[in-house]
This record gives sequence, structure tokens and C-alpha cells, in this order.
Amino acid sequence: MHPLFEYLLKANGLLICFYLLYKFLLAKDTFFQFSRYYLLGGIVVSVVLPFITFTKIQYIEVKEVLMPKSASTETVNFVPVTSVEPVHSINWETIMLFAYGVIASILILKLLIGLGKLFSVINQSERIEKQRKTYLQSHLVQSPFSFFNYIVYNPELINQDELEAILLHEEAHSNQNHSVDTLLVQFITIFFWFNPVVWLYQKSVVQNLEFLADEAAIAQVKDRIVYQKAMLKFNTKTASFVASNSFNQSLIKKRIVMLNKKQTSKKNVWKYGLILPVLVGFMLLFQVKTVAQEVKSKGKSKKTITKEAQHEKEIETKIIINEEGNTEMDSVKKTKTVIYKTNSDEKLLIEGKTPVIIVDGKEIQESELKKVSPEKIVTVDVIKGNQAVNRFGEKGKDGIVVIETVKNIQGNEVKVRSENKVIQLDNGDGVVIYDKNKLKLPGQPTIVVDVSNVELFVNDVKKEASEISKITPESIKNINVYKNTDSKSKIFITTK
Repeated sequence: MHPLFEYLLKANGLLICFYLLYKFLLAKDTFFQFSRYYLLGGIVVSVVLPFITFTKIQYIEVKEVLMPKSASTETVNFVPVTSVEPVHSINWETIMLFAYGVIASILILKLLIGLGKLFSVINQSERIEKQRKTYLQSHLVQSPFSFFNYIVYNPELINQDELEAILLHEEAHSNQNHSVDTLLVQFITIFFWFNPVVWLYQKSVVQNLEFLADEAAIAQVKDRIVYQKAMLKFNTKTASFVASNSFNQSLIKKRIVMLNKKQTSKKNVWKYGLILPVLVGFMLLFQVKTVAQEVKSKGKSKKTITKEAQHEKEIETKIIINEEGNTEMDSVKKTKTVIYKTNSDEKLLIEGKTPVIIVDGKEIQESELKKVSPEKIVTVDVIKGNQAVNRFGEKGKDGIVVIETVKNIQGNEVKVRSENKVIQLDNGDGVVIYDKNKLKLPGQPTIVVDVSNVELFVNDVKKEASEISKITPESIKNINVYKNTDSKSKIFITTK
């Protein structure tokens, strides 16, 4: 899913929760100021919370199994990329993004035009400056309204008694900065236009602002009846300008009911806190990302060359050499000659004799073998008989164990084959890409990367297999290879 769509779903889901709780539990109470903060907070939280994530690290113990050098190379038949016919399909995601942007742009344009008309009226009106407010008399308006510190009315349509009541109402809007709420909810409606609830949310915000202004005005007005008659009179007038707070807002019946309603008991304020469990649940369900982190086994019993997990508390490490002199990754029951355990004092023997140990071309003692990092070992070969004598002379008569590490791959093979790409991963492993499309990882057989049986993913995006030759070693952070039951391999490459 496109990140924008994911964000919009989360933000609108939160906004719907805020609205439903307000509609069914809070809208009938007379806590108008609390409701204002609640509705504004709902907008801010819905916009911001989807950006906040928490990371949960899950540690996974990794057990690496060494594959012998004699292991067969996995080969996949080559199929030219050019032979694959491209599939043309409709990109609905792009179409939806385009439609969303077009409609949002139209709504923004409409808002700007409305604001332009409003400022045009302000500039053409007669001004009276009083107590840091600007009172504007204009023949261009039908119903009084306020916009920040501007209060606009048509003196020809209002008698003196009505004017006092109306100005008290509009001054309440101005004093409490209700224009901020109105503009904010306008922008939210523009960007969340596709959500029907957001339009209802806007209506609730505006209605609650009218309740607040009515509450402030009725406390100062001399005659409540005159005030309510003025509400009825201007309810039939033309609607005011966009983003303004108008005296003639609809739902006049609800406004009059709220004016005469008994104050809600303060004990009911606790209902506003019911949104908190919803927010906590949202964070736990959608905003906690689990990151798997590999942990290599520590301790003498787990520092191994080859690992066999027979039992969680009884992991035994072995290099197994069969009668033919080949290393095996098998269980103990198939061992015919030698078992070497790094976590014991047993000697490394080939048919009862002590072999010569060669690590990266250098002869070492058996005691030094325990110091070789198991994670760095790539291959183990056993050579014996005449072949060992021919290669190493008389000292090879009891057999040779040849171990090759990542360091050897990086230091020697690259010099011989200049076209190789050698990658040092974050965990210290060395990976070699050679002949443009062959991939070699420590402990894994060589994989020929082609389109027939190998799928290549770069940063979780599927790519043509041939593109592996275009990847620069410096850009690679990690490589993982998975083999499915259908013998198909999947290569996942993560770049820095």
C-alpha cells in the first residue's frame, strides 16, 4: 500500500473514533469549552499520531551451518530477460492518487476564492476601531459574521436592540479566537474530503463554537427573548463567507435548546477520558514495529564450526569426516571415522591419525583451531592418501584438513578474479558476486541468479534477476537467501 494511503486510513480512523464518542456521549452535555478542546485535540491527534512509531526489538538466535566446499553448485537454467513479455495493467494506485490530488486542489482553490471575497468585503467596508476590534459596516452582507478581530454587519438590516445582542455574540467569537478552529477544520475537511464523517466533524465543531458564543452572549444580554428572536430572524438570511463565524449558523433549534438547557453535572466530565483507551489500543495495534535482530550464540559450548541443534540445552558441535574423506553435515549415527568437537578435549583424528591443519594457506596447531571464529569459516576440505602426499609432501601422509575463511575469500580470490564483487556485510560475513550473476554466501552453495528459478528482491521490491550485476558492493547492507519447497530461490538484498 502506498504510504499516503496508509497514513490517510490511520488518520481518518482516529478521527472517526473521536467523532463517534462525541456524537453519542458528549454532544448533549453543556461542557462546551471541554468539547471545543476535545474536538480540536481530535484533529491534532489524528493528524500527528500516525507519524509516531515505537520499535520493539525481538532477538533471534542465529545458528549457522557450514556447507563443505565439495557441495554441489545449485544451477538454474538461463532464460533471457528480453524473452519475457511485459504485462500492461492499470495502475489503480496512481489513478487514486491523481484523483485525490485533483479534488483536494479544487477544494483548496475554493477556500482561497472564498477568503479573497471575504477580504474584499473587509477592504470595502466602513471601519470603526474599538477595544482592539474592527467593526465593519457593509451593505454587501446579509448576515453578521466575525473573522478574527473583524466584526462585519449590515446596519440597515438590524435595529438597535438586535445590534447589541448580535455584537455580544460576535465579540465572543472574536475574544475566544474561534476563527482558528474554523480554519483548522476547513483544512482537515479539504485533505480528508473522501471521508463522510469529516464533514459531520466539521459541522460539530462549528455548532459547538456557536454554543460557546451563545453562552457568553446570553450571560451579558439584557433580554434573552430579544436575543433568541434575532437568532430566528437571521437564520433565514444568506449564508456568510467561508471560514467566518456567522450569527446565522443553521440548527437554530439546537442552539435555542442549549441556551435554555440545565447545566450538565461536572461529574460527567470523566466521559472525555474514554478516548484514551482507544488511542492506546491504536498505538499498540498499528504503531509498534517489531524489528528482528540476529544474536550469535556466545559461550564455549556454542562457539562452533558446524552447529547441530539436537536439543536446546544440549547443542553439540562437530566436524564430521566420513570414510571417503568428505566432510558431512549429518547426525552422529552416520559418522564412521572421526568426530571433532570444539567444546571438548577430544583430538581431531583421521582414521586414528593426527592430520595437518591448514587455515587460509597457513599451517596451525590444533589448539589454535579453537581460536578461529566459526562465523568466519566458509569451507572445510579433508585431503588424505596419495593426494595429500602429492600436495603437501611427507607431512601430508596422515591427512590434511584445509579450512578457508571469509578473510581468504576477500584477500586472495579477488586478486585472481578482478571482476568479482566482494561485499562485507554488517555482521562481518563476506559475500562474493562473480561472473556477473553468480552469488556465493558463507555456508551456502553457489547460486546462479537467473529469471527462471530465482526471484530477486531489492528493498522488498521485486527486480529482474539480471539487475544483480548492476548493484554496487558499497550500497549493500545485507543479503538473505531462501529456498522454497518448489526448489525456487529468493534473494533479498537490503541496501544502505
